[in-house]
Amino acid sequence: MTATEIRTRPAQLSIYDKHPELRRIPKEAYPKYVFLVLDGNSRWVKKVARGAIHGNPQDAETLRSGVEKLYGLFHTYAAENPIIDAQYTGTVQELFENFRELPIKDTVKQLDKMHVLPLIGHLKGSEVLETQLRRLRELPIDYVGAWGFSADNFARPPEEVAGLMWLFEQELANHAQELKDNNSRFIHLGDKSKLPTRLQDKLATLEEETAENSGQTFCLAVGFGGLNQVIRVGQQIIDSEHPRGTLMDASMLEGYIDGNGSVPLSADLIILPGRWQGLPYTSDLGLLNGKGTKLYFPKVYWPDTTTDHLVKGVIAYTKGRQNLGGRPDKK
Repeated sequence: MTATEIRTRPAQLSIYDKHPELRRIPKEAYPKYVFLVLDGNSRWVKKVARGAIHGNPQDAETLRSGVEKLYGLFHTYAAENPIIDAQYTGTVQELFENFRELPIKDTVKQLDKMHVLPLIGHLKGSEVLETQLRRLRELPIDYVGAWGFSADNFARPPEEVAGLMWLFEQELANHAQELKDNNSRFIHLGDKSKLPTRLQDKLATLEEETAENSGQTFCLAVGFGGLNQVIRVGQQIIDSEHPRGTLMDASMLEGYIDGNGSVPLSADLIILPGRWQGLPYTSDLGLLNGKGTKLYFPKVYWPDTTTDHLVKGVIAYTKGRQNLGGRPDKK
């Protein structure tokens, strides 16, 4: 590309250009801590698979594209870091190599049998997260969290769990430099002891390498659960050497939760896609869902979530007032 082409290439519109209503919100009115629940990845890919089987060309292409992207990761990383074992990884890779020769229905059946189909949804979800993190970085938000894997998700099939851990490793490796380049700090939320050693090391390394960064903090929740965190905090307090009669307060508690005081106790805004059917629910968010937290439920699965959905959540947060148990001032 020549210098002239670079100068004439149109600049990407900022989030304020696409959503000018954000300019009218005072900086102090924005949520300081936004937490994203990345829900619906598996349901999204099953929806796409059903559409592909029934002849929807867009869904068929989306499925093929997802398979090819996942195969690209396998081809690049799986030889050195196999999922489960070399035999399983080899079988999946062979399926990827031959999937275009199979009818869509057979491809979906085989992907589902190998517990690979959900990974296509999770990979799409990670791409959406990457895009939305860049957008949220433009706003005066101090902390952005994303819940990618709960403490309860370890009950899923071992192949899916191992595949997800493998995907987290690759995504961290691929995007660590972008976090550093943007002066972002990285913090892991969750129980590291339950994660594979390689992933533990990558999480700890990225935390250490970005510890002095002063930009927006990105918190990735992997192996996280509210009850699990409370149990771990309780055990730390039992094992600590506080003098008898020491009274616990919120600031002391923040020093024990994941992040060790570097992350607020509770989020200001939690965005929960994929939960509009039936009664909305929050899952095991624990202390993240605090007394001042507002919840926003966009009616899409996470892979279909756009910046428009997040902006609507932010704007909804700025409207209304919470008294947090008190009385509004009368003037």
